Amino acid sequence: MAFALGGAPAGARARTGREFPTPPAWWQRQAACIAEAESHSQVHDRANATYRGKWQFDRTTWASVGGAGDPADAGEPEQDYRAFRLWQRRGWQPWPSTARGCGLR
Repeated sequence: MAFALGGAPAGARARTGREFPTPPAWWQRQAACIAEAESHSQVHDRANATYRGKWQFDRTTWASVGGAGDPADAGEPEQDYRAFRLWQRRGWQPWPSTARGCGLR
Protein backbone atom coordinates (compact mmCIF):
# COMPACT_ATOMS: atom_id res chain seq x y z
CA MET A 1 0.00 0.00 0.00
CA ALA A 2 1.50 3.31 -1.02
CA PHE A 3 0.84 6.70 0.40
CA ALA A 4 1.85 10.08 -0.89
CA LEU A 5 4.17 12.54 0.70
CA GLY A 6 1.98 15.38 1.79
CA GLY A 7 2.91 19.00 2.13
CA ALA A 8 4.44 18.86 5.58
CA PRO A 9 2.62 21.04 8.11
CA ALA A 10 4.51 23.18 10.57
CA GLY A 11 6.24 20.89 13.03
CA ALA A 12 6.38 17.96 10.61
CA ARG A 13 10.06 17.53 11.19
CA ALA A 14 10.84 15.29 14.12
CA ARG A 15 13.87 15.61 16.34
CA THR A 16 15.87 13.95 13.53
CA GLY A 17 15.04 16.82 11.19
CA ARG A 18 13.43 14.51 8.64
CA GLU A 19 9.93 14.66 7.29
CA PHE A 20 7.59 11.70 7.51
CA PRO A 21 5.04 10.67 4.88
CA THR A 22 1.48 11.56 5.80
CA PRO A 23 -0.85 8.54 6.11
CA PRO A 24 -3.84 8.57 3.75
CA ALA A 25 -6.81 10.70 4.77
CA TRP A 26 -9.17 7.70 4.96
CA TRP A 27 -6.85 6.02 7.48
CA GLN A 28 -6.50 9.21 9.51
CA ARG A 29 -10.31 9.49 9.75
CA GLN A 30 -10.64 5.90 10.96
CA ALA A 31 -7.66 6.10 13.29
CA ALA A 32 -8.74 9.39 14.92
CA CYS A 33 -11.13 7.50 17.20
CA ILE A 34 -8.29 5.25 18.38
CA ALA A 35 -5.93 8.15 19.10
CA GLU A 36 -8.66 9.97 21.02
CA ALA A 37 -9.52 6.90 23.10
CA GLU A 38 -5.91 5.90 23.74
CA SER A 39 -4.42 9.27 24.72
CA HIS A 40 -7.05 11.97 24.10
CA SER A 41 -4.82 12.65 21.05
CA GLN A 42 -2.07 13.94 23.35
CA VAL A 43 1.12 13.53 21.32
CA HIS A 44 3.48 13.64 24.29
CA ASP A 45 1.33 11.53 26.66
CA ARG A 46 3.46 10.07 29.44
CA ALA A 47 0.69 9.04 31.84
CA ASN A 48 1.69 5.38 31.58
CA ALA A 49 5.23 4.08 32.10
CA THR A 50 4.79 1.37 29.45
CA TYR A 51 2.54 2.85 26.75
CA ARG A 52 3.55 6.27 25.46
CA GLY A 53 2.58 9.01 23.06
CA LYS A 54 -0.50 9.60 20.93
CA TRP A 55 -0.86 5.95 19.89
CA GLN A 56 0.30 4.44 23.22
CA PHE A 57 3.25 2.56 21.75
CA ASP A 58 5.38 0.37 23.96
CA ARG A 59 9.08 0.74 23.18
CA THR A 60 9.42 -2.69 21.55
CA THR A 61 6.57 -2.05 19.12
CA TRP A 62 7.84 1.48 18.48
CA ALA A 63 11.27 0.09 17.58
CA SER A 64 9.68 -2.58 15.34
CA VAL A 65 8.39 0.17 13.03
CA GLY A 66 11.65 2.11 13.04
CA GLY A 67 11.14 4.41 16.02
CA ALA A 68 13.99 5.25 18.38
CA GLY A 69 13.85 6.30 22.01
CA ASP A 70 10.63 7.22 23.80
CA PRO A 71 7.60 7.43 21.49
CA ALA A 72 6.30 10.36 23.57
CA ASP A 73 9.36 12.39 22.54
CA ALA A 74 8.60 12.04 18.82
CA GLY A 75 6.59 14.63 16.92
CA GLU A 76 3.05 13.96 15.79
CA PRO A 77 3.97 13.36 12.11
CA GLU A 78 6.44 10.65 13.13
CA GLN A 79 3.99 9.03 15.54
CA ASP A 80 1.23 9.02 12.92
CA TYR A 81 3.59 7.60 10.30
CA ARG A 82 4.76 4.80 12.61
CA ALA A 83 1.18 4.00 13.69
CA PHE A 84 0.23 3.70 10.02
CA ARG A 85 3.23 1.42 9.39
CA LEU A 86 2.14 -0.75 12.32
CA TRP A 87 -1.41 -0.84 10.95
CA GLN A 88 -0.06 -1.93 7.53
CA ARG A 89 1.58 -4.91 9.23
CA ARG A 90 -1.01 -5.88 11.83
CA GLY A 91 -4.26 -4.07 11.12
CA TRP A 92 -6.10 -2.81 14.20
CA GLN A 93 -4.82 -5.75 16.32
CA PRO A 94 -2.41 -3.60 18.39
CA TRP A 95 -5.44 -1.63 19.69
CA PRO A 96 -8.00 -4.47 20.13
CA SER A 97 -10.48 -3.03 22.64
CA THR A 98 -10.22 0.49 21.31
CA ALA A 99 -10.66 -0.63 17.70
CA ARG A 100 -13.73 -2.63 18.70
CA GLY A 101 -15.14 0.40 20.53
CA CYS A 102 -14.49 2.54 17.45
CA GLY A 103 -16.30 0.04 15.20
CA LEU A 104 -13.11 -0.95 13.37
CA ARG A 105 -13.13 -4.66 14.27
